[in-house]
Amino acid sequence: MLNKDGFSEYGATGCARQYFLDASNGQFDLTCDVYGPVTLSNNRSYYGGNGLSGHDRQPEEMVIEAVKQLDPTVDFSQYDRDKDGILDNVFLFYAGKGEASGGSADTVWPHAWNLEQAGKSFSVDGVLVDHYACTCELQGTKPDGIGTFCHEFSHIMGLPDLYNTVSGGNYTPGEWSVMDYGPYNNDSRTPPTYSAYERNAMGWLDLQTITEATSVKLEDLKKSNKAAIIGTSRDNEFFLFENRQQTSWDAYLPGHGMLIWHIDYMASVFDGNTVNNDPDHQFVDLVEANGAGKSAQGAAWPGALDKTEFTANTTPAFIDWYKKDPGLPITGIMESDGNIYFDVDGGNFVLPAPTELKGSEVTPISMQLSWQPVERAKEYTVSVYRTEGTEKKFVEGFESAKYPAKTTSVEISGLDAETEYTAEVTAISGTRISGPATVNVKTAVMTFPYMTPEVLPAADIDKNSFTACWKPVEGADHYLLTVEGAYEVAPKADVCDFGSLIFRVPIGWDYSLKVTRYTDPYWCGKASPSAKLDKDGATITTSQYEHDVLSLSFWARLAGYKPESTIVIDGLINGEWTTIEKLKNLSTDGKTYNVDNIPEGTRQIRFTYLQSDGANLAIDDIEIMVGGVERKTVEGFDAANIGNVTSCKIENLSADETGYYYKIMAVAKDDSHTLWSAEQYVELGDPASIGKLALTDGQVVISPNGILSCKGKCGDIVKVYSVDGRTCSTAVIDSNGQATLPLNKPGIYVVRLSGHSIKILR
Repeated sequence: MLNKDGFSEYGATGCARQYFLDASNGQFDLTCDVYGPVTLSNNRSYYGGNGLSGHDRQPEEMVIEAVKQLDPTVDFSQYDRDKDGILDNVFLFYAGKGEASGGSADTVWPHAWNLEQAGKSFSVDGVLVDHYACTCELQGTKPDGIGTFCHEFSHIMGLPDLYNTVSGGNYTPGEWSVMDYGPYNNDSRTPPTYSAYERNAMGWLDLQTITEATSVKLEDLKKSNKAAIIGTSRDNEFFLFENRQQTSWDAYLPGHGMLIWHIDYMASVFDGNTVNNDPDHQFVDLVEANGAGKSAQGAAWPGALDKTEFTANTTPAFIDWYKKDPGLPITGIMESDGNIYFDVDGGNFVLPAPTELKGSEVTPISMQLSWQPVERAKEYTVSVYRTEGTEKKFVEGFESAKYPAKTTSVEISGLDAETEYTAEVTAISGTRISGPATVNVKTAVMTFPYMTPEVLPAADIDKNSFTACWKPVEGADHYLLTVEGAYEVAPKADVCDFGSLIFRVPIGWDYSLKVTRYTDPYWCGKASPSAKLDKDGATITTSQYEHDVLSLSFWARLAGYKPESTIVIDGLINGEWTTIEKLKNLSTDGKTYNVDNIPEGTRQIRFTYLQSDGANLAIDDIEIMVGGVERKTVEGFDAANIGNVTSCKIENLSADETGYYYKIMAVAKDDSHTLWSAEQYVELGDPASIGKLALTDGQVVISPNGILSCKGKCGDIVKVYSVDGRTCSTAVIDSNGQATLPLNKPGIYVVRLSGHSIKILR
């Protein structure tokens, strides 16, 4: 029954070796060396009689005695194949029935275990005997089949039970799996083949990963060794789709068709052999077509109920354990000639190009590009260019620019007057890309309202004045000038330590219902309590600030080393959440994390915990540093009419400002006006000092790879500007008196620290 080809006694489908060859698609060839029989020194109740817990008292003694008796004739060291000093495994068949299949309470329950867990230690031939499994001789009055052997040997290879190991109150895969009730199919003589779940766990399966719309054909798993997988937003949760037909090892299944497995891998649950003990969250869940959760016959799709759809809106629903839709609805499920067919997100299709592409509202410098939506498009790309000879000159920001599916109109700006442009729009759905829709549009003749004045660098700069300069605009009657000063806002800390006796957060902060608290000092930072994030997706959100977030720090401790557990830090910038940092490999000893690379314009922070393997997270002592630069209009220069001139001196300025910005607008006699110019940045000071070190030597150092290192007083702000006054990066001097900032592009920069400035060249 273990090794013989064509084994068929008592209606057997084959031997154990053939079972594993077929289940592995020829990748696992098992040969069993059989020794014995031997007679043990005690009767069966000595080994199999139940204790107060209901478990067998000392079944491990069977293994110890049997190995000792065989030792004179067997070299057990040859079965330590990996040479780790431990016997790989011993499998024992004991006489009579087993308690799991009708034997009395004093018989042994078939199982897999190890001597170490039993509190025993035993060596033979220089190797430690530890792992073992066993099953019974008889099933009723006949020799037992290979079913229980295949089940227990699968434990040896690492697979857990799929039945409820505590009680039988919930429906589990049952006869569909050799790791549940399947080993008893046909009186244990025809265990079902490994499912897609089991083959995938062993690394034996050819999986088709589905990430977009497609049409799928699944052949019988036994013949093809193929199945399909659709993931969720979590790496350890996914759905498997397989075709099971009632032939060969599957001849005694309760039905036929497509099985859908919902897998949620959590190491502690699988290692603890409690995979399907929770009826409300089974970790290897067979998604039954009838949605009943109690009928093996109703599990397969389309089945007797002809269930042809599996979507987020059907019963059962295609959603993960967190009620999220994977976004790939299954429709058109059909079984024909032993094959399964279904469509994902509508199935295979040709994605057409957008229609009715046109340019409208054409001006000398812009146009509105619009098109009709393309069914099933996930996004669009937009390209706009003019042609010079054979070369395409793309408009800045419009070379294969991507837009979401809801977009059907885009404003194209930055165009030149009286110039012909070509616009192309392409629809995209996953890997499907349509042909381009194309239209040619010529911009209008330049007119006064569409002109943009050109500002020039300031002149006559000293400690409290400068002269704003610009080029003349044809047709201008006078100019409007706006001047703004920028000043640093002293950094201020917003601290959240989650209270003392009462768990609380600062006014304006919020946290999700998935956040509770720790009071044990081990799980707290400076003091109790701390926040306990014990669910995937738990969030903590700060208030919205009037000024920029400059840096943040927090203390965190992870319960158990789970490297995939992640803290995602998002920032709210111009009303949209942007991911700033993803922290993995979190400390299990408690650690303070510092994040300094906060993008300019960040006004709120959100912490999201992505849980892995059930590991809880403690967070405490969150400190948000807020500050930055604010602007205020210089008195008398809020769109001030300065006449028909091309320069204007701005005087009596404060040295407290970090710098100044000015912009210009031209106005014609008919009161029509141009667009505002770009802003020009000005930094006051002695022009003779430009390029000289204004900071203490060694305070500012730039590395060859563009990393700026600054030294200063803890809490001071470091700001880096481009020469036109745009803020490039910001940092706060830390408790060690240091800060680092990246300079991403070569060029000239202005660094300002502690009221002093320096120009540097990367």
